Amino acid sequence: MAKKDMAPEEYQRLLNAAKKKTHKLMFQLMACGLRTKELVNLKVDDIDFERGFILVRKESSKNGKERKVFYPEAIAPLLEFIKDRP
Repeated sequence: MAKKDMAPEEYQRLLNAAKKKTHKLMFQLMACGLRTKELVNLKVDDIDFERGFILVRKESSKNGKERKVFYPEAIAPLLEFIKDRP
């Protein structure tokens, strides 16, 4: 079965329907390129708030290599609220 990308309108409706900040953040991080497994294994220490990227550790990545996923400045405020969480 072929993978079908979500239309921008569909994505916006999904984002608007999310009530919790954590859910909005999850959708936005996946839109930036994080895979489900990478999102589930994400730790606050993996986020470089200064340079605007997330380091995906090799044990979480699909191909066993570390990579950086850059996120847009627009989601920085959503990331800030998790900064002090364990």
